Amino acid sequence: MKSIIDKFKKEGQAILSTVGFKTGIGKVIGLDMGHAAFRAARINEADKNTLLKNTVIKKIEHLKGLNDELNIRPDEKISVNFHGDNVAVRQASIPVMPKEEIKAALRWQLKDNVQFDIEKAGIKFEVLGEKQDESGARKIDVAAIVYKEEEIEKRVDLLRGYGLNVSGVFLSELALISYVKYLNIISPRDKAAIIDIGSKRTNISIVENGKLYFSRDMNIGGDDITEAMTGVLVSDKGMTSLSMEEAEKIKREHGIPENDINLLSLMRPVLERLASQIKRSLEYYEQIFRGANIENIILAGNGAKLKGLEGYLLKETGLKVLAVLPETACCAGLPLVSDSDLNIIPEKFTAEKKRLLKHISARMIFVIIG
Repeated sequence: MKSIIDKFKKEGQAILSTVGFKTGIGKVIGLDMGHAAFRAARINEADKNTLLKNTVIKKIEHLKGLNDELNIRPDEKISVNFHGDNVAVRQASIPVMPKEEIKAALRWQLKDNVQFDIEKAGIKFEVLGEKQDESGARKIDVAAIVYKEEEIEKRVDLLRGYGLNVSGVFLSELALISYVKYLNIISPRDKAAIIDIGSKRTNISIVENGKLYFSRDMNIGGDDITEAMTGVLVSDKGMTSLSMEEAEKIKREHGIPENDINLLSLMRPVLERLASQIKRSLEYYEQIFRGANIENIILAGNGAKLKGLEGYLLKETGLKVLAVLPETACCAGLPLVSDSDLNIIPEKFTAEKKRLLKHISARMIFVIIG
């Protein structure tokens, strides 16, 4: 009898993990999907000083082998990030209303503010706070995540086809916010901008009171700096140009050059565009939330490793860099955010909960009655 019960317990744990029930962040693997590479990690919930227990960083074509690479157990689930043109974060101020009515109100108010059909989109939201407008009416500020369910469904189906037990899909911004909160990089009431610089895009997100208040994507990334460096260089030895591989190597080794005027002149237009868009985004945020002055930034993403970037941004924007997060910060943050209500995994997969719960109940009855 004991062996049957033990077998049932293991089966039940695996099923609960598959459908996304809380099993502890130590049983969640974070999977950060980039354009060219992925990063995956288990976390050590018992020790913040050594948060990462196992880490894999490989090119995206090796994703099929992740199950074997990390020796993923049946009771472990995967939380993966999602970003791109199929998801949007928007702010709205709506009248105070019951929580169950907010989604419909957001669908109506934001219908002209997203680039896809909001009637077919999924919506998750978080209430940021309550206020009174100029007429004295009570309103709530809401951060809404609007997303194309069919696009996320395709990604989840692909990953599950690789044998990966995906139970959570979250914005990279939320994972990074969870990471900085967990490690106390900012205090709960502080506000800061997280600048996540990838190879193809940069995301600016504002965290305040531990919540995501604002998010904006920019089509500029580390690859733009590398490409700019392949322009023609003029020196006393004549004209020359770098290949993408040579430019990437120099960028990684030397960062923003202080003494090479020619090379700096090639990089400067991209760096100035990055600094300018950061400033404009923060000014826009400060207009929306009056008095919400942002003075500190946190750098994240592979592009944040560019040597000299901290000093350059301080000089150009006046913003102090509180921290430069490691390359693995997002995949470490995904398990930390895995219990959030802002999970945007499509309903197709959450519907499995009911079916599998019936399976568990039937098995339990079978064990009890013998």
